[in-house]
Parts: sequence; structure tokens; C-alpha cells
Amino acid sequence: MSKAYFTDTLRSVKKTLSRFISIVAIVALGSGLFVGFNAVYPDMRDTAANYYNKYNLMDIRLQSYIGIYEDDLKEIRELPEVKAVQGEKFADGFVQTLSKDGEEYKGIVDIDGSELTLRVLGLDVSKAKAFDNGENDINYINRLKLIEGRYPENTHECVVTCSSLSTPEELKIGNKIKVVGDGEEMSYYLKETEFEIVGVVLSPYWVSYERGTTTAGSGKLGDFIYVSDECFNANISYYSEVYVTLNNPEKYEAYTDEYEKYVDGVQEKILSMSDSIVKRRGAILEVGLTSKILKAGEEIKSAESVINTQLDEGRNKLEELYGLEKTGEQQLKDAQAEMEKQYNAAQAEIDSGSDEYVAAVTEYNVKAQAVTEGNAELLKRQSEYDTNRAAADDANSQLESANVQLTLAAAEITAAKKMIQATETTLATLKENQNVAIGDLDLNGMADRLEETNPELAKTLRSLASLTAQGTAAEAIVEVETLLDQYTTELAVAEEKYRASKAEYDQKKAEYDAADAQLKSADAQLKAAKAQLSSAEKQLAAYKTKLDESGLTLKLGAIEAQTKYNQAQITLATKTQQYQNIKALIVSAEKKLKDAEAEAEAKLGTAKTEYNKGVALIENIKNGAFWFVYDRNDSPGYTGYGQVAENMQKLAYIFPTFFFIVSTLICLTTMTRMVEEERTQLGTLKALGYSNKMIVGKYILYAGTASLFGVIIGVSAGFYVFPKAIFSAWQIMYDIPDLVIHYIPVYIVLGIILSVGTTVGAALLACRSELVSVPAVLMRPKPPKEGKRVFLENIKFIWNRMNFTSKVTARNLFRNKKRFFVTVLGIAGCTALMLAAFGLQDSISSVIENQYGENGVAQYDLQVVLKRGQSSSQDSEIVSKVNSLNGIESSMLGYLKVCTGFSDRSDERLEVDVLVSESPETLPQFVNLVHKGKTVSLTDDGAIITSKFAKKTNTKVGDSIKVTWLEGSRTVEYTIPVTGIVDNYTFHYVYLTPTCYANITGSAPTYNYLFCHTPDNFTADDKNALETQINDIDGINGTVYTSVVIDNFKNIINSLNLVTIILIFAAMALAFVVLYNLNNININERIRELATLKVLGFYDGEVSAYIYRENVFLTVIGIILGLVLGVFLNFAIIGVIDIDTVTFSTDLKPLSFVISAALTLLFAVIVNLAMHFKLKKISMVESLKSVE
Repeated sequence: MSKAYFTDTLRSVKKTLSRFISIVAIVALGSGLFVGFNAVYPDMRDTAANYYNKYNLMDIRLQSYIGIYEDDLKEIRELPEVKAVQGEKFADGFVQTLSKDGEEYKGIVDIDGSELTLRVLGLDVSKAKAFDNGENDINYINRLKLIEGRYPENTHECVVTCSSLSTPEELKIGNKIKVVGDGEEMSYYLKETEFEIVGVVLSPYWVSYERGTTTAGSGKLGDFIYVSDECFNANISYYSEVYVTLNNPEKYEAYTDEYEKYVDGVQEKILSMSDSIVKRRGAILEVGLTSKILKAGEEIKSAESVINTQLDEGRNKLEELYGLEKTGEQQLKDAQAEMEKQYNAAQAEIDSGSDEYVAAVTEYNVKAQAVTEGNAELLKRQSEYDTNRAAADDANSQLESANVQLTLAAAEITAAKKMIQATETTLATLKENQNVAIGDLDLNGMADRLEETNPELAKTLRSLASLTAQGTAAEAIVEVETLLDQYTTELAVAEEKYRASKAEYDQKKAEYDAADAQLKSADAQLKAAKAQLSSAEKQLAAYKTKLDESGLTLKLGAIEAQTKYNQAQITLATKTQQYQNIKALIVSAEKKLKDAEAEAEAKLGTAKTEYNKGVALIENIKNGAFWFVYDRNDSPGYTGYGQVAENMQKLAYIFPTFFFIVSTLICLTTMTRMVEEERTQLGTLKALGYSNKMIVGKYILYAGTASLFGVIIGVSAGFYVFPKAIFSAWQIMYDIPDLVIHYIPVYIVLGIILSVGTTVGAALLACRSELVSVPAVLMRPKPPKEGKRVFLENIKFIWNRMNFTSKVTARNLFRNKKRFFVTVLGIAGCTALMLAAFGLQDSISSVIENQYGENGVAQYDLQVVLKRGQSSSQDSEIVSKVNSLNGIESSMLGYLKVCTGFSDRSDERLEVDVLVSESPETLPQFVNLVHKGKTVSLTDDGAIITSKFAKKTNTKVGDSIKVTWLEGSRTVEYTIPVTGIVDNYTFHYVYLTPTCYANITGSAPTYNYLFCHTPDNFTADDKNALETQINDIDGINGTVYTSVVIDNFKNIINSLNLVTIILIFAAMALAFVVLYNLNNININERIRELATLKVLGFYDGEVSAYIYRENVFLTVIGIILGLVLGVFLNFAIIGVIDIDTVTFSTDLKPLSFVISAALTLLFAVIVNLAMHFKLKKISMVESLKSVE
């Protein structure tokens, strides 16, 4: 019986193969989409977690306004939760690249139009190479992944981080870059400021194109480079930030609540102990800092005086050369005229003389020529001597200056050694008496003796005497040892300074020796030229005397004319050479002056940076410094990636669920129809004694086998295809290695339960409804339903005008309401899925149009980044020059600052651009301030904020927001009232008037951006020409067209479009399978009816049309309902997809409705054509068979 049972099931599969395959296809699509979309989140999360663990991403990050020193970290390292601690030094500035001709460095413009900022970080190259060789040093945190090239081998080389979106083309291997400070001198931090890029790396610290904020430029951090740790100067003894990793965080996966709670607990511990650490460090730094600042200020003034004097001398020399150039040019013209004049005179005299006379004149002129050439050689040698004399004097002056610097550096070393010696002596005394009470040590007496030799130590001892008089010397030892460490560091800095000064002195000495040697050589050549001229003059005089004695009377006028002509020729050549020499000297002097100004600016900049750092440090200590304790969530890439993964999880709740509902409905219809078709077999089996359980088992086996095949196909493909495709799309925005695929058991089980359960459940329900009848009833076909009038028959004026076939179609449609509703709902579901997918694509693609289109928010065509802030457009020479260029129709001066925005009503902290327009009345011409179609006015009473920022911070008109940004080394915070909210689709903005900005911050804005309109018919060549003209203006950092911003933003949008394409194809596949299955069921259900029509004489085409009319009507009804459902489904999907920097519109384009409806109709046509061949194969004998 068992064999016959399975044989019968197999026959059913063969007999209804198309139905079996359709169930397999529906289940495969449903299960594949379910497991695929649900696997995206854990796959993305685990891939990131594995990457973070392998490359040892920090768990906690520390920063402080006063810096963090190695000694400050002792207590942190002792925490049981802490695995490793690593300090990091960095410096922020602007990056410039060497031009193609290698002549100068030019700034780079970021994708948002601002000047590209750069963070220079230190790298322990030996640890990086060891990690690449397989070593796992826990103290190497935020490890780099070398993508291309190699690591730096000296202080002139660097590696750059890789981002497919934010890293500009200029930052490629082999290119040379220069880092310049924004109000600071980078040489204060770095030994070198020019680097060659030798490698490209990835860092787990920054996985997004968003890199965070900085104190440089607009406040937006552009990119990063790593240089060897040795590149940082010895005076940078503190860490800019500190990274901390925790023990066993692997048991808590990234982006989980357990991990967040674990890290929060350690953060609180570090924060609680940081107060005492910071206070102790502040007291140590404050000792002697005031006197150092005063001394540094005096040194700056003295250096400024010396440097200004030297620069003035250089400028005066250059002005003198300019005068010589002008004089030489006139002398050259005079010499040319004199030569022509003398030539004409000499030629006339010679032409009038005899042959003997001409011969005598010729010989005389040979002698005269020698004299002339001697004069020319003398002039040339005199010029060379003067040039070398000036060069020797200049070299001697530079040598003396270098000698002064060397002497000062040596004095600093001597002073540092004396202070160290005094401190060591004091420390030895304290250690000998470490158990003696401080009150018995007479620290004040010791301080009096040290007042002249070491005032800082004296101050420290007095402070200890007053603060810890009841303690022991052991307590004072810690403070004195700290001071000794400080002096040791200062000695190292002084020695480094001495070595640099010594190298400079040696260089200047070599230059002076070379110049002196050239001067001596020139002097010897000058003396030889004088001797040569004297000899020529004697020979000329002797020849003239000889001629006179021979009785040949010379016409002295002719001789003198010829001589003057020859002299004029030599003079012209000499003047020409002198003029060329002057021109060359001017070029050399201009270069020297430029180099001297740059060198002076660097030296003064370093001193001023050190001075300003000291002043800021004192201020920070007085204001109460503290530690900032951050975690991974404060890194924009980490948080953004987590939000993307969560959005994919939210999408998995909606799209696959709706998909499953449609597929379940179709499976239920399919199995119900199959059971009804085999009604007589059910009755026969029941009459033969088969139990209901055994009879139902056949259909359960049928449905289970089909769904199991579908699950195997769907799960196998779904776990790979969907996560891989979606992750590859997001890799455009996030730099994380390839996805790690997981076949997650829970989703496999759920996929099997849902897929097999719905199909088997449908079979079970269909069988139960039939098996309640007795065998005699089951063995007879189900009686047709009693004929009823359809509703349309009551509308006489319509019904009476319908032909016979139309009336039959109407009765057939409404006769079987179950079939009607199932078909309509199946088609509607597929149409809704397609419309929702196309709607998502509309929402994504409309972002660019809404932001940058003809009626979009951003109405400007060009952004010009200014190198220095301007007080107003009227007083700005730069703005005037830009506005005068052909192609600039109008412009608006503005101030742009990147900051952090938040409110007390939300936990969200977002990156926000503060934009202040110089003339608020012209702002609407460049930025469309509109909300829901209504214009919003900007006033002095408060700010206008963008809608996404308002939503994220739960802000309404009348509320206040807060913004923070870095000013110097401190973070400032301002509260701003909100007077309006406007639409915006990319990033977040806060718009202010200059008056409002001044009222809030206490200072007027200095405008750093120029927003411009260009002609509508501007070609690419016109744009390039205008860009070149603007960039050639001094004071311009760079330009960026809105079209370039659009192209960059399209790369982000394209990553989302790939996700929508996946959804669209999935919906299309389901639509085709559903339509095919429903039509197949419809035909099988009415096989006898259709055969009867053929017997009655209907042609094949007429029989097909009989079915087509019903299908078309049902398809149209389903499409209409599906379009309505699709609108609501699209709203739901947009509601769960949330990207911080992008606002999606819920407006569906008419074309999406048309395409969704057209595709459904197309699939219906294709299915109808396929069904036509099946209808042709219906045998007319079927209609004659007994139904009993």
C-alpha cells in the first residue's frame, strides 16, 4: 500500500507538473527574499565586527584640551577591563599638491566645495610591518590594511587612507603633497611638511566617506595621511588622543546593546578618575608656563625685528635692481642709437680717404679694437666682481645670523643641563629623607637657594611646602620627578634645536666659503683685465707715434669716428650683457626674497604657534580642563554603517512579509484547486477504507515536496545573492572588506517553517473542507452553484447593450467570487510590490533634483573657497576680481562653518553646516528657503533650520537648538532660537543673518565662501576657462561647480539604486509566477467548460478570447487596486529607511505608476499567449465524458 501511495503521489506530480513547478518557484522567491533580506543585517554586522576585531579598532577614545601625557595613562592601564592603551599624535591643516610643472603647490577642493583639510597622524611603521607579517601585537590599535604600495621608510614619505568617494584624485601614489596650517605653523608639529605618497591604506577607525570635524578650515575633516612617528618634533611630548581597547569585548558583538552597556561602564570609570589626573597634569604644566609665555613673546618681538630688518634689506636690494633694470634698458637704447650714429660717420670718412690712408686706418683700428675689447673685458669682470661681492656679503650676513642661532641653542642646552643638575640634586636630597616630614626639610630654604638657578623648581618647592606640610618627602618626590621629566624633555628639544642650528650653520659656512672663493677668483680676473687693457692702450699709443714719425698724416676725425663706432659696438654688447645680468639678478633676488619671506614666516609661525599654544593652555587650565571620553559611536563611519544595517533589517520586516502574504495566498488557491479536481479520487479512496489521515497525507506530501524544493533553492540562493548584492552597493559609501556570508540556522528553520507550513497548511485546509463529506457525495462531482443574477443585470441600459460573449464574461467573473478576489488580490499584490520598488527608486533619484534641480534648494552654480576671511564684499579686492570675470553673473558672500548640532529634546548629535549670508535679502536667489511650498523668511531673531535636522532633534518653530564647534583648542557651545524650518534633501543646514550670528557668538562673521551664478548656456570649456581664471587670483583656495557636487552625490545615490533594482526584479519575478499560476488554475478549473465550447463550434481563437476577456478585466481591476496599495506600501518603506544626511521624498512619479501597470499588463499578455497553446490542446472528447 505504501508503494502504491507514493506512486500515486508521483503520478499527480507528473500530471500537474506546471502547478508543481509554480509552487516551487513561488516558495523559492518567498523564502529566498525572506532569508536574504533578514541575513543582510547580521551579515553586515558580523562582517564589520570581524573587521574591527582583526584590525583592533579602539573601544574608547580619550581627548583633552591640555593634551594627554604618558604618565597620565598609568591608572587607565591598571583597570581590569583595559587590554591596551595607545597614544596618538596628529596635526590638522590644509593639503596642497605639487602642480604638474613642479613649480608650486596648490590647494585641493573637497566634494562639498570647501578647501580639503587633512589630518597627519603618526604611525609606528615597525608595528605595521610586523602585523602584515602575521604578528598580533595588542598594543597596535586601529591597525592599517595596506591596499597598495608600501609603508613610509623615512620622514619624507606618507601613506593616505582610501575612500572611493572622498579621497581626491590628487592623493595618489607617487604624488607629492604639502601640509600647511590654518593659522598655525605645521613645522611646530612636524619635522617635514612635504611628503611623497608611497602607499594607500584602510583604517577601521574611518570606514565612511565622512571623516569627522577639525579646527582647520570650514570644520569638515577631508582625509588622513600617516607619517612615521619620527616625523613629529620632540616638543610634541603629549598625545592628541588616546585609544583604549577592552578585555574580551569579542563576547559582545559590535552594534549590540550588550556591547554598548559594557563600554559605557568602562567609560564611567575612566571619566570618574580623570578629574584628579587632569588637575595633577594642569598643576605640573602651569609651573613656569607664564614666564615661558612672556619669554616667548619677547623672543617673537625680537625675532620679528631682526627678520623685518633682513626682509627690508632684501626688498631694498630688489628695488635697487628694479631701478638698474630700468636704467639699463634706457642705456641699451642709447647705446644702440650711438652705435648707428658712429657707424654712419665712420663710413663717410673712410669712403673719402685714399688706399694708403684706409690701410693705415684699418691697422690703427685693429689696435683701437684691442683697447675697446680690453675696456669691455674690464667692464664684464667688474660686473662679475660686484655680483660676487654682493653674494659674499649676503652669505656672510646669513652665516653671522646662523652663528647667533647656534650660540642661543648652545645657551639653552647649558641652561637646561643646569636646571636638570639642580633638580637631580634636590631629588637626591628628598630621596635620602623620604620618610622625613616635609615641615622638617626646610623646603623654603632650599627654594631660596635655587631662586636664581632654577626658579621653576623653587616655585614647586614652595608650593609643596605650603600644600603638603604635614606629609613626608615621598609625596614631594613625585612632583619633583615630574619636573625632572619636563626638564629632560626640554633638554631633548634644545639639543634637537642645536643640531638643527649646527646643520644650518655648517650649510651657511659652506655657502660663504664658496662665495668667498668665487669673489677671490673674480678679483684675480678683474686685475688681469686691467693689465690687458693697459697693454692694449700702450700698443695703440706706440703705433700712433710711429705713423706720425713716418710722415703719414692721419685724419684724426675719421680715425676717431671709426674708433667710436667700434667702441659703440662693444658698448652695446656690454650693455646688453649687463642688462641680461641684471634681469637674472632680479629673478634670483625675487626668489631669494620669496624664500626668505617663507622661511621667516615659518620661523615666526613656529614661535607664534608655540606662544599661542601656551596661552591657550593657561586659559584651558584656568577654565577647568577635563577629558573627553568617547566610544565608537562618536565615529561617523561606525554609527552610519550601523544605521544602514538596521535600515536593511527594517526593510526586511516589510518587503518579504508582503511578499509572503501574496505567495501564501497563491499557494492556498493552488492546493485548493488541486483537491477539488481530485474530489472523486478522494471519495474512492475513502470508500476503499483509507483513513482521512492517509488521504490528506498524499497532498501534504505533494505540497511539502514542492515547498521543500523551493526552500532549498530559495535559501541557497537567498543567503548569498541578496546580502552580496546589497552589501556591494553600500561598499560605495563604506570602506569595509568583502562580506562574510553566514548561513544562519534560525533563518533556515524559519524559512522552512513559513514556506512549507503555509503550503502544507493550505493543502490541509483544502482537504479538511472536502473530507467532511461521505464517500458517496465525494464520488460525485460538486454540483454547480445555483445560477444568480449578477449585479450588472439590474442596470438595464448597460446590460441590454452588451453582446452575448460580454454577458457570459460578466457572469463568469462574478459567479465564482472566491476566484475573482484571489486573482484580483494576487495581481494587486504584485503590482503594489513593483510600485513600491519603483517608488523607492523615485524617492532616491529625486534627492538630486529636489536639491540641485531647476526649482531645487541650491540655486547657485559655483562655489569659490576663499583663503582668508573677508569682512564684506565691498571692501574685498578678491570678490571684486571674481565678479569682474566674464561668466560671473552675480555672487553672494557667505560664511560656512561645519559644527555639531543637537537639542535637549533628542539624543541625536548631527554634523551641521552653519551658513551666514552677508546680505540675507539675496539669500533666496542662491538658496531656496521653502517649506511645503511656502517661502520662509530669514530674520535677525533666530535661525532657519532644515527639516531633517528638525525631525532628528525633535525641534519645532519657537524651540531652540544648540551648536558646538572648535575655536582654537576649546569647544564652544551656542544656543540658537528657531524661527523657521525649510525643506532640504542633502546634509543639514542652519541659516543665520550676520546680525543674529554676531548676537549669538559675540563677533561678526568673516566670510570664507563666494556663491556664484553662471550663464545657463555655459559649456564645459567655458567652465574650465573660468575656473582657471578664478584659481589664478591670489587668495583663492579653489572652486567647485554644483555639477561636480551632483556627480559626486550620484555615486552615493547609485548605491541605494542597486538595492531598489534588486527589489524591482524580485517583484517582477513574483508577478510573472503569480499570473501564470492563476491563469493555469483558471483553465484547469474550467477544462470541461472550455471543451464544451469547442464541441459547440468555437474556434481556438474564440475560446482563447473567452478566457482573455476575463483575464484582462481581472488584471485591470488588480492593477488599480495594486497601485493604491503600492502608495501605502511605499510610504511604509520610506518610513523605515533613514539616512542621516539624506531626506527622501514620498512623491511617486507618474511614470512609476505607468511602468508598474505596464509590466503587469505585459506579464498578463505573455501568460495569455502561453495559455493559448494550452487551450489549443484541450480535447473535445473531455466534454463528452461522463461526469459520474
